[in-house]
Amino acid sequence: MPKNVSLNVRNKKTLYGEVDISPDTELSMLGIVDRLMRFNQVSVTNLPRSFLFLNFLSVLENLGFTLTWENYNYLKISSNTPSKIRDYVSAELLGSAPPYLLTYLLPLILKLKGEMEVDVIYKEYIDAPFLANLDIDILLQKNRIYLSVPLESSDITLKYDMESLDTMFLFNKILMKNIFHNLRIVMPEYHVLKTANIVLEEDPEEEAFICPPSIYEFKFFCSLLMLLDGEIEFKGYNLKYFLSHLLGMVELGLFYEVIDNKLRTWFEPKDLNLEYFYKEISTQDLAALIMLQTLKSKHNVRNVVPYKKHFEILIKELNISGCRIDYKTYAKNDVTYFDLLVKPSNITGVKIHMYDNRLAMNLSILLPVFCTDAKSRADSINFVEYTLANFRDNINSINLDVSFA
Repeated sequence: MPKNVSLNVRNKKTLYGEVDISPDTELSMLGIVDRLMRFNQVSVTNLPRSFLFLNFLSVLENLGFTLTWENYNYLKISSNTPSKIRDYVSAELLGSAPPYLLTYLLPLILKLKGEMEVDVIYKEYIDAPFLANLDIDILLQKNRIYLSVPLESSDITLKYDMESLDTMFLFNKILMKNIFHNLRIVMPEYHVLKTANIVLEEDPEEEAFICPPSIYEFKFFCSLLMLLDGEIEFKGYNLKYFLSHLLGMVELGLFYEVIDNKLRTWFEPKDLNLEYFYKEISTQDLAALIMLQTLKSKHNVRNVVPYKKHFEILIKELNISGCRIDYKTYAKNDVTYFDLLVKPSNITGVKIHMYDNRLAMNLSILLPVFCTDAKSRADSINFVEYTLANFRDNINSINLDVSFA
C-alpha cells in the first residue's frame, strides 16, 4: 500500500453528481466468516475490491480454504475438509494483511478446530478478558499463545456500555455466538451493531451472500452535502442499511427520494434545536451531529452525553482539525455528563492526517469538514482507500475541485 497519499482541495463548490457506494469490507468479512462457521461453503457476490478484502481472501487461502471464482464478481469459498485448515496464526499466514484480521480469524479457527495457536507478537489482538469469561483456556509458552474451547459451556451473559466496549473486538464477540450458543451479549445498539445485525440476519439459505454497502462512505457524502449544499445521487446502495441514518439526518435538513433505483439526496437549511441529549450513540455519529449542527446553526450547541472516554477522544480530534471546543462536566445520578460549547473557527488551509485506526471518525467528521475549505490537504488518505475501493472515483465524480498526490 503506498504511503502518504494526500487529498488536496483547491476550491469548494455546491455539490452535484453521482457516486457508486463501495461494498463495505469489514461487514463483508463479518458475513463471510459467520457463514463459514456454520456451513462448509459460502458464495459471495458484490465483492469489495479494496486491498483489505484482497488481503482477507489471501489469508483464507493460507488457512486452507478453497477459493473458486465463477466470474469477476462471484466467488465460492469452501472448507470441505476442515481438518486441513491450519490452526497456527503466524506472520507467514497473515502476510501483508493487518494483524487485526485476527479478530475475525480467531472465532473461525476455534469453531472449526476447537483449538489454535497464535504467535505472541499478536497478543494485543486477542481479547483475553472476554475469552476468559467464556472459559477458553489461554496458555502462554515461549513465543506462542495456545487457545482451546471448553468441552461444555454454561449460560453466559456479558454486558458492555459505551465506556467499556472496545470496538476493535466488536465483531469477535458477535462471531463467538456461533461457538457458545448460550452466550448472551448486551451492547449498545449503535450504528455499527445495527448494520452488523442486518448482515447476520440475511437468510443463510440464499444462493449467495451479497456484500453490503459502506455506511461510512455513505455518511461521508451526506455530511459533505449538508456542509456545502447541493444534490447527490447514490448507486450501489441498499435502503435497508441506509434508512436509519437517513432518518437521523433528516432532522438536520437532509431530504431524500428513490427514483429509478437511485437514491437522491439534497439539503435544505432548517432551524435546529440547540440542545441535545444522546444515548447509546457511536462516537462517529456523535461527532458528525455536533459539527453539522454547529456549522449549520452558526450558534453554540449544547450536548449532554454520558460517555467520557469517547468524548475526550472526540474533543481532541476536533480541536486538532481546527475547531474550538469548551466543555464542563457535572455528575447526575452517578454518571458524568459533558456540556459542550462548540465554536466554529476558520480552518482554511489546515493540514490534517487521516488515522488508519479511526476510519469512522475520518469519514464521518474530519474529512467532510476539511473538504469544505479550499487550499487544504489531508495526508494518508490511502488508509481510506485501503478499505473503500470506490472512494477516489466517487470523490472525483462530484463537483468538488480536488486532486490526489
